[in-house]
Amino acid sequence: MHQKNDGTFAQDEFVRRMTKPGSHVWRLRDKKDLMGLNRGRKLAAFPLPSDFIVAEDGTLYFAEVKSTTGDRFDYSNVQPGQRSAASIAAKIGAPYVFFIFSLKRREWFRLSGEQFYTDLKAGKKSRN
Repeated sequence: MHQKNDGTFAQDEFVRRMTKPGSHVWRLRDKKDLMGLNRGRKLAAFPLPSDFIVAEDGTLYFAEVKSTTGDRFDYSNVQPGQRSAASIAAKIGAPYVFFIFSLKRREWFRLSGEQFYTDLKAGKKSRN
């Protein structure tokens, strides 16, 4: 099955899966959202730390949703604001989670900000 990978499917599916009793998901509006509200006109937007803030099981954390078409998640797909937020969270012990959907496998993977930061420090450019 060929599916366009613009991230929309993964984000919509993430919200659907995370909407359950005892949890709440806040969407942080990004440049794409704001352009839609601005009738498609380009605008500048400040970098956001993640796509979502999630409250779940008594914990509040940043959640960044990504998707990949291959077998690896390439860290170049992480925007500078997200990279910075995940690294800061790892340094101070705050929760940050990447939820990565593999379009090829039709499966979700979870990567902590701490794992991401450790990989960056080790010079890794992607994760299986």
